[in-house]
Amino acid sequence: MNSTKKAPAEFQPFLYSYDIANLRDRVAVRYSMPFRAYEALKQAQEITTPKNAYIGGLAAVLGWAAPSVDLVTFEPVEENNYARTLCFWMIDPSESIETLKNQADIALEIWLGLALSKDSFSQVQNKLHDGRFSSGGGCIPFPIDSALKSGGTCAKPKDNRMYSLLTLFAARQLEGAIINQGMIEEGELISTGPQNDLYSGKSLMRYRPGQIEKGTRSGLWSEIFTAVALNTPEQNNLRIAVNIGIRNFGDINPAALFKQKSRYVDIFIPSDQVLSNNVRRMRCVELELMRSDYSNSTSKSNETSRERKILLKLMEMSGVRDVPQELGLTPFELNGFSLYPRLGSNHGDKYALAGTGIPNPERENYLQLLDDRLLPAGFERIKFNNRSFKQERSLKAIDGASALRNAVAIAAADMPGGFRLTHFVNGNKDEESAKGALLELFGEPKQATPIDSTSVEIKYEEDFQFIYQKIEAGSLADKVPKIDETILAQVPVENKSKRWSIKQHLQKEAAEAARKNIANYVSQYAPSTDTLWAALVEIPKFLQEEPARDPFLLNYEVLAEQGAVTQTKLTDFDDVTIETDEKAIKVKRLIYENAICDLLRSAGVSPLVSGQVRLAGWWILARNDRSFDKRPGELDGLVTPLYADCINGQLRVCILNDGEKVEWLSYSQALIRIAQRKVFDLSKIKKFSEQATRVEQFFAAATPNDAIPTVIFSEATNIRRFIKGLSNDALQFDTLNLGGIGGATAQREMRSGKAISLIRITNEAKKSPCYWVSERKQGVAKGFFQEQGAENVFWLNRGLTDALQQGHSWANTVSRHVETDPRKFAHRRFPSLSEVAVILKGEDMEADQLAGITRKAMQLHLATDEETLLPFPLHELSVIR
Repeated sequence: MNSTKKAPAEFQPFLYSYDIANLRDRVAVRYSMPFRAYEALKQAQEITTPKNAYIGGLAAVLGWAAPSVDLVTFEPVEENNYARTLCFWMIDPSESIETLKNQADIALEIWLGLALSKDSFSQVQNKLHDGRFSSGGGCIPFPIDSALKSGGTCAKPKDNRMYSLLTLFAARQLEGAIINQGMIEEGELISTGPQNDLYSGKSLMRYRPGQIEKGTRSGLWSEIFTAVALNTPEQNNLRIAVNIGIRNFGDINPAALFKQKSRYVDIFIPSDQVLSNNVRRMRCVELELMRSDYSNSTSKSNETSRERKILLKLMEMSGVRDVPQELGLTPFELNGFSLYPRLGSNHGDKYALAGTGIPNPERENYLQLLDDRLLPAGFERIKFNNRSFKQERSLKAIDGASALRNAVAIAAADMPGGFRLTHFVNGNKDEESAKGALLELFGEPKQATPIDSTSVEIKYEEDFQFIYQKIEAGSLADKVPKIDETILAQVPVENKSKRWSIKQHLQKEAAEAARKNIANYVSQYAPSTDTLWAALVEIPKFLQEEPARDPFLLNYEVLAEQGAVTQTKLTDFDDVTIETDEKAIKVKRLIYENAICDLLRSAGVSPLVSGQVRLAGWWILARNDRSFDKRPGELDGLVTPLYADCINGQLRVCILNDGEKVEWLSYSQALIRIAQRKVFDLSKIKKFSEQATRVEQFFAAATPNDAIPTVIFSEATNIRRFIKGLSNDALQFDTLNLGGIGGATAQREMRSGKAISLIRITNEAKKSPCYWVSERKQGVAKGFFQEQGAENVFWLNRGLTDALQQGHSWANTVSRHVETDPRKFAHRRFPSLSEVAVILKGEDMEADQLAGITRKAMQLHLATDEETLLPFPLHELSVIR
């Protein structure tokens, strides 16, 4: 019998190398707003130094009137000068300096006229044109040094603006490319408008978005290509990573709009032929529109955001006279001007027709397009070796109800009161789903004995038991009291500072009243002995609509004060029909399963049963302090280092306590301590260099110095500012010094060949290149990969997006999102690659073996969502708030 061996799959990342010396002759032109005029702009916006001016809507105006502008920044007025001003950058423009300056002047004045009041505009305009205030202004060619620094393990340009230049250069090669040729979705890649930051890359979108229909449903979708410059260890050139994804568009139901949260629209704007001196360049810009902007909104507010004013003016100047009443709620095209409302990744496109991405063949075509456009411009596609994958079998994860019960018992071992799960229910609508989830996770109990009207003691064969309480949510689901608006009405509208101060005081009083009500209610059910107490709180979804009256954060704070870790599950009373469909019942049960699993994670239940190594993580908890519009229960900002490790199923955390001492706690105790802000806040130290030294000293002390094989995980963007040796600028393999001040001896010297291995993961989705792999139906590669010639750097696949996942995919987003996160409105990326650098190799450890352990640890989680990439226990540190 003859058999033929199947050829190995071909794997090609969308990753290209470039010698930046080739950019030495490229021209960059910088237009600067006169400093005094810029200061007048900030004064009109009531912005104090050193904050930058608000420039919302400027990108749209520049795309229409000054299409050569690629980048908007805030630069020093003179070299090494503290004062800054607004600047526009043009890369390789075809127009003269005089023409570019004229375009920028006109665009800036148009925007100022729309963004400011009449009087404020007049004051800023006078300073723009008065020669006495011309300091810091002008339009000049600007040299960018294309040389690289010497030494180190990464290619580093002498001028960091080279990253932006390379990003724009690559995006320019892709702009105008025709994709999906010969297909119904054929279109042209259109560049996004000028940005004020290119760290996350420059995007291009297909114009026009394609129509797709399935049965009675229809929608619009488009690809997004994003090019971003980066450097990686062991390589001597900068590179460009390209990631590609899908964005869905469609009608937005007004009922889906929140009172104080915004939606995003993508607008394709052709440049004005008169103002742009016949430069034909269409741009795609995004605008953020408030609920009060929509004419058919239920909001009674008559306010109109400056973004909408700009949108309406651009439509008028583009010849669009009849503005539809539903503008911003439905796709709209007229006279070359088109607008598409986004369906975000958590706001509608789970059910959109393009929400699951594109099959493999198109991705091969995209790779060919990238080669056709980038290779002739001097880029070189990076080659990877064949997959080098070792399955890590020493790490054993929880598998089944018995193992989960044992893990909970380990987490509660030091608690006399054992484990208690309190379910604060908001109605009994999904009672059967909750029961089904508990049975699925913990198994059928041996005995369930009622304790009182709310509590049941549940026992299992192996002598494991816990208490389950079911209690009405009560005050936990009530709105925070409304402030007395009549008090505010007594203060003149013009006195904004006093009105804000009074409003803050009234909101604090309302929050304090709500806190007392919640505390009094919860205290009735708090355990009387030390208990591993986990609370699942259900509250109505509509509470999100008014952040100033949402009790979500207060619930966490009050429950932490009383010794509980908390997970919130939203309930949606719009759907009151009892589900009978088998799939719908399963989905509801899965939602509860994921909520309970996330709650068990908060309680410190380890997903790792056993292993031959200690898994550990270094993390910097950094939460910015929001001085304005704090919501009820919102805590002050905080910067503090955290260390966690796990061995034999015991997860523990080391903190820097409020006495500035290293202290070991269980994971649940650490969550509660941090929620109470009873840890040392590094932001109290004024000098960042001293903060960084304290961080290094903490990790030097917290990291065990024994003979147990230990693998420590860190994340590059989180740690590199505080530990210089983990930044690309100073990275050295096989050595890391911690805690040295100035030229003093390090507090701890870490070297390869000892007990500790150290892994640095780069978890930046926008800097993660997508890839194409043959012989795969969904085009997804498993495992990790390595560039030719690399020894310590690997690339791990990020896996499927949520919409492509099976099983728990409908149930993965049960947790409350604290912030209004713009990423929710982002596109769905194709599977991509994340860089993994092996900094230190432990005794008898090889780099590929450590990459295998990293890969396995990425799968060790009790609860996940589409953004979960970091390995255990680093991910568990990253979700602490």
